[in-house]
Amino acid sequence: MSAPLAEIPFKLHGHLIFLEGRINELPVSLVLNNGEPTSLLNMSFVKSARLQQRGASKKVMTAAGWERRWPLRETSIVLGVVSFIPSKLYGGSLSADPPIQGVLGADLFDRFVVELNFTEKKVLLYEPRTYQSCSQGQTLDMRICDGLPLMNNPVASHGVSALAE
Repeated sequence: MSAPLAEIPFKLHGHLIFLEGRINELPVSLVLNNGEPTSLLNMSFVKSARLQQRGASKKVMTAAGWERRWPLRETSIVLGVVSFIPSKLYGGSLSADPPIQGVLGADLFDRFVVELNFTEKKVLLYEPRTYQSCSQGQTLDMRICDGLPLMNNPVASHGVSALAE
């Protein structure tokens, strides 16, 4: 059994999992979303944390329609005792209730084995090379394809790939 690198408490708001992290020594409230191919920070937080943009903005299709996103320079996000640098980090518009300062996307799942413990309301991060599950919970195998997380899921005795969201 391997020990987690970090145990991060989370709060549920509806179907959203909120984690508390830190960027540039500032607290940041982040939503865990394996269906988001990149990590995203609200532009108001980007400005308050004095994060640097890298290159020109681009338009991307989201569930809310076309939105403009700004690539950000390499930035470290601290989750518990772990420092994580997303492979793709953007600034953009985020509107929700409760307010969202950022989204941790699929790149977190690329870097770590992410275990969700809903009983204790904790997210556990593990090193993939040494991870061994001792959980009684359900394991969902996931792979990243073109930046999107896909899960293999047996449906009516036929294996299918489904977008994990």
